Amino acid sequence: MKLISTNRQIALELGFIFCIGLLSLTWFNDGLMLVASGFEPPIDRMRYFLWTITWWDHLHATGFANPGALPNLLFGMFAVFTKFIGLELINWERLLFFIWFTGSGVSAYILSRVLNLGSVARITASLFYMMNMFTLVIIWDVAQGMVQNAYAFMPLV
Repeated sequence: MKLISTNRQIALELGFIFCIGLLSLTWFNDGLMLVASGFEPPIDRMRYFLWTITWWDHLHATGFANPGALPNLLFGMFAVFTKFIGLELINWERLLFFIWFTGSGVSAYILSRVLNLGSVARITASLFYMMNMFTLVIIWDVAQGMVQNAYAFMPLV
């Protein structure tokens, strides 16, 4: 009976975090995309994916070796997968921010459970990790490039 009660409490706590994660969907006004200096979503997601699987960038002069594209492979795979299932570009970006924002809270929650913290401490840690001033100004401002992935899932490491 205690296991059912514990599982129900975990489900309620994670449900609360997912509901708070829906706040990220309010960042988009009138169907406009978020584009800032460091993060420019790929307009052509297939071309972006093909760019992530090549070591040669032919777009500048005679070209150059670009091994830095390979770390973006998972991001490119996600982009092209959402294109194949028919997700529009604006909805792809919304989903991406929802995953990052909610994922940061869930990963902080998992870390709190591993550290054996109480229920209030787990929720507080998750909410603080999602919405502290550093994240609201720097991380979710999008001007920092792809630092969102690392920040969102760092507690899982």
